[in-house]
Amino acid sequence: MMVFMYIANRPMQMARWKDLKQYFVVERKLMSEKELAVYLSRLAHERLIKRAWLGTGKGKERIYRINEYFFEELRKSISD
Repeated sequence: MMVFMYIANRPMQMARWKDLKQYFVVERKLMSEKELAVYLSRLAHERLIKRAWLGTGKGKERIYRINEYFFEELRKSISD
């Protein structure tokens, strides 16, 4: 859930793969790169986050963003 909250607190509720890897693998050393990829995949299959490719001048970057529908439901359940 830490990864989900990290993305939720980012501007526009999205994060790039390299930002997530830098924070969780390199800086905090909370998980390996493979564990992070598996965890993000699981969150996407549970439809908590959405994955997309963003084309840039240097190629494509993997983007993860919060599923807005789920986020609103979560916010409602917390406020009740």
